[in-house]
Amino acid sequence: MPEYLIIPTFLVTWFITAFTIISVGVKAPDSDNPHHYAGAPTGVNIKKKLIWNTVLAAIVTGLIHLLFLSGWIPLRDVY
Repeated sequence: MPEYLIIPTFLVTWFITAFTIISVGVKAPDSDNPHHYAGAPTGVNIKKKLIWNTVLAAIVTGLIHLLFLSGWIPLRDVY
């Protein structure tokens, strides 16, 4: 894979994995607190999820790059 395709591949992979990671560990509220909207989730911890998402996207991008380098996915099939 040409080096100029690594960054776009990472960005696409980052957004795809973000939609899967964002919903992990989110819970509905247990109490009937009048100041808390009933549909709002608790335990979101978005900073931690974005860091894990970046690590996961880097690993997946590296695997995709290795597939191109190894020849399992020939470049003539992509272009």
